[in-house]
Amino acid sequence: PQCYEVVPGSTSWRELAENSRDILYLIDDRGYFAYLSPAAKNILGYDPSEVIGRSLFKFVIEEDLQALQKDIQSALTGEIRNSEFRAFKNSGEVIWLQALFQPIFKDELIVGIQGSARSINDRKIAEKALDTSEEKYRDLVENIYDAIYSLDDKGYFTYVSPGVKNVA
Repeated sequence: PQCYEVVPGSTSWRELAENSRDILYLIDDRGYFAYLSPAAKNILGYDPSEVIGRSLFKFVIEEDLQALQKDIQSALTGEIRNSEFRAFKNSGEVIWLQALFQPIFKDELIVGIQGSARSINDRKIAEKALDTSEEKYRDLVENIYDAIYSLDDKGYFTYVSPGVKNVA
C-alpha cells in the first residue's frame, strides 16, 4: 500500500500530534528531522525545536546504528518498517524505542519518512529480568544432583534432568 504525505499544518494532523502519547515525526530523505511532535519532550526530554534539523542517527547508540540505517534505507525504497533501537535522552540516559518508518510519497517519488515512536523501555527491562530468571532456573535444573522431571497430562515424560544418571 502506498502512503501519502500528511501535511503537518493541517488541523487534524496538529490535533493528533499534540495529543498523542507517541512521538510523531517527519524525516527528510537524508535522515534529518523536519517535524517532531510535543511527546518528544515527555519521552526523550527534548523540546522538538532542539531536534528539528538534526540527524536521527545522532541520537542512536552506536551498536544499533547499522540495523537502524538499514531500516531507514528500506523505508526510502518504499517499504514500511518497524524497528527497535536504543537512543539517548536529553539527560544522557539510554532508552529503548520502537519506531514505525513509513515512506512519504510526493508525485510517485519518495521524499522522506513519517512515523511514530514510543518507549519500550519497561518491556525491555522485563524481558531482561525474565531471561535472567530462566537462565538461573535452567542452570539449577541442569546441574542438580537429583532427578527433576515433568509429565504431560497422559503421564508421559516431557522433561528429565541430567541428574537422573545419579539416581539408581
